[in-house]
Amino acid sequence: MPDPILCTETVNPNYTIGTFTLFLQPSGGVERSVGNIQTGSFQFTPQLFEHRRGIDNSLDDILNIGSDYIINATGDEITADNLGAFLNETPANAVDGCRIPLTGSRCVRYYGARLVHFFPCQTKSVEIILWRTIILADTTLNFDATANAAFPLLIRALSCASIHPAEPYGRITFSEACPAS
Repeated sequence: MPDPILCTETVNPNYTIGTFTLFLQPSGGVERSVGNIQTGSFQFTPQLFEHRRGIDNSLDDILNIGSDYIINATGDEITADNLGAFLNETPANAVDGCRIPLTGSRCVRYYGARLVHFFPCQTKSVEIILWRTIILADTTLNFDATANAAFPLLIRALSCASIHPAEPYGRITFSEACPAS
């Protein structure tokens, strides 16, 4: 539903106000929402190589040898699935409830990730899909007497070229047609 305060004729419909909904899907599992996202971002980092000429060492070319695509998010809904992703562990039912064994496993859990952001007037959205990701970073679960506990997620895309050769890392889709060129 459009936000009447944010959706006025004076607001540029391309401005992004608010965060996004983040979905994770474990390999072979079901997609689920991470819940409330306090802050978040999508980051693109090209990996550049500077090529220099022989004797004078002058810069002759810059080559893009790869790219990193990362979703950064801070969530505050503490669930077994969220903590399992956060800790690279697998939640399992036990007699006393849902248990997350702290195995320190060196095996990495892979996820599909989907970020959906609706613009203020709700007439368009942007969806970022990363086919294959890992969630591994130094993180801290903060408990605060005056605010919700929060946890950071750093979701890094890996190539999935064997299944998606034309879009090896994922894709970005706007819910409107591309501008005429």
